[in-house]
Amino acid sequence: MATVGLRAQLARASEIATVLFASEFDWLVEALGLSACVSPRCRFMCAFRPKQQCPHHVAMDLPLPERMRAVLEQLGPTFVKAGQMLALRPDYVPLGYAEALRSLHDDVPPFPGEQAARLVEEELGKPLAQMFTEFEREPFAAASLSQVHRALRPDGRAVAVKVQRPGIGEQVERDLALLAFLARRLENRRPEALAFRPTAAVAEFAEYTRR
Repeated sequence: MATVGLRAQLARASEIATVLFASEFDWLVEALGLSACVSPRCRFMCAFRPKQQCPHHVAMDLPLPERMRAVLEQLGPTFVKAGQMLALRPDYVPLGYAEALRSLHDDVPPFPGEQAARLVEEELGKPLAQMFTEFEREPFAAASLSQVHRALRPDGRAVAVKVQRPGIGEQVERDLALLAFLARRLENRRPEALAFRPTAAVAEFAEYTRR
């Protein structure tokens, strides 16, 4: 299991490094010590076939701050949440980036309502009919971590039931562990980064996300 977990983290580190490198954030890849994780195919495409679009390019027609926003959206829910937090902390990122990150969106297509109903039953340990007289299968809101369903309690109260996406907890925890590792690595490689307290920032973000 430990080997499988390590392989998954290495694959995720490679994905992150490759997308950042291809999208011209190679300075960040180097600062994090992830240069060896960049896909060789991506390096070849970017170096020798500049006119051919590399599959890892993200929003290359946008200025760098907006491109960073698109990269975070590409990397998934954990990074979207990180960007949303950074948008509120201009002490961590330049003002132009903070402004671009404010427009980050985590709206995504919903997962099936029947699956959400099963998850509610599993989590609460009761049949849906015992908990709600009505449970709308179609969510009225869906985001990267969860979606929300209208329901009616037996006492007549209208409630909103928030259901986590299947497997999202494990995915977020893996990303948080990787971000904590990268923060420590950045501090070790770039002492000047200590002024920005990367490890403390990731710990704050992890607490915010789990909460």
